[in-house]
Amino acid sequence: VVRLIERISRILSIDFRPPVLDAGGQITRQMPLNTSLYDSIKAKYSTENNLILISNLDTLVKRIQHPEAISGLVDNLDLIVGDEIHLLRGIYGSHARMLLERLRLIRAMRQLRRADSRATFAELLNHCGRYPSPYFVGASATIAEPARHTARVLHTEEVRILQYPGRVT
Repeated sequence: VVRLIERISRILSIDFRPPVLDAGGQITRQMPLNTSLYDSIKAKYSTENNLILISNLDTLVKRIQHPEAISGLVDNLDLIVGDEIHLLRGIYGSHARMLLERLRLIRAMRQLRRADSRATFAELLNHCGRYPSPYFVGASATIAEPARHTARVLHTEEVRILQYPGRVT
C-alpha cells in the first residue's frame, strides 16, 4: 500500500504523508515511546495534511467517539475504499452500512454547521440529505452480483452503482 501511495504521489505531484495504520493497536507503534493513545490519535488524525487511513470497522467505530479523530476523519472525507466488500453481509454488513451512514451524517453536519453556525439541530438535519456524500469504492474478486450487493451495503438504488467488470492491473 505504501509503494502504491508513493507512486500516486509522484504521478499527481502531491506530497502525501505516510498512511495512518490504525487497527489492532498500530497507531501507538507509529509514535515515539511513551506517547499516549490520545496524543497519538490527535497527531495522526490532524487535518493539516492529506489523511490516508488504513483501518477496520471496529477501530472506526471507536474513532467516531473521539473528538480529535472525528474532525480529521470527516472534515476532508471524499473517498472511502472498502476492500473485500463481499464480506459485508448479514450482521457485519448491517454494522458496516450503519457506520458508513454515521460517517456521512457526521460529515454533512460538520460542513453545514460551518456554513451556518446559528442553525438549530433540526434545521441541520433537514439539510443533510442535500449535502453530497463521499464516494465509495468497493472491491472484490469473488462477488456474484456486485452492483446489487454494493447497493444493499450502501443503502442506495442499484442504478447509482458503477461497475467495472474486469480486472484492474
